[in-house]
Amino acid sequence: MVIPHCTTARNLTSPDPDLGRLIGQTHRGMAHWAGTCADPKAICGDCAHYGYTFSVRDNAGNTLCVRKRGAACGLYRKLCGRHGETFPRTTAACKYFELRSSS
Repeated sequence: MVIPHCTTARNLTSPDPDLGRLIGQTHRGMAHWAGTCADPKAICGDCAHYGYTFSVRDNAGNTLCVRKRGAACGLYRKLCGRHGETFPRTTAACKYFELRSSS
């Protein structure tokens, strides 16, 4: 899901067209603006942070099970303390892109 633009700002002039472009291509749940990676061809699906596992725990802190979120940003969860929305693996990578190891 792409971040919706504010309906009240529809008739206002955008002071920074680059910011408007970044907002338009960034999905909720990303750690930073889409397309800000040093490599313009990098995509989220190749990033080490894309897809992660987490433990579901009871009140005593015991692990009940381990779950996987394969289409979400693990760095977003680390930075925000909550799960972000899922988004396509073909999304342009953000500045925190780290190439996933092949093993």
